[in-house]
Amino acid sequence: WVLFRGQSEDPPSNTEATGRWGVVVDFGCEPYDVTRLQRKADRYDDLTPVRTHTTDDATTECWRLIWGDFPTRAAAEAATPPDAVVSEGFGTDVVALPEAEQSTSDD
Repeated sequence: WVLFRGQSEDPPSNTEATGRWGVVVDFGCEPYDVTRLQRKADRYDDLTPVRTHTTDDATTECWRLIWGDFPTRAAAEAATPPDAVVSEGFGTDVVALPEAEQSTSDD
């Protein structure tokens, strides 16, 4: 799997915006969350952990678990992630996938 260096900015709301879009299905900021998200991503090929920051000064590192890779925001909004990948009680959200990628595996 691939880790993306996340951005704290929200994507534009234009549903026709093109690029790479995904659906956030889980989130965490604690060290055990990183492990939990990585393990979940290892079980499902279409999940990607993405690092993000929750504060403007980028002092708090958190991780989003992203499902899918869609060419438009509208396509991502129309998609429904499988129940098995959405964390219980978690409200999904469509986000733009960052351009810069950094692989952390030896694949």
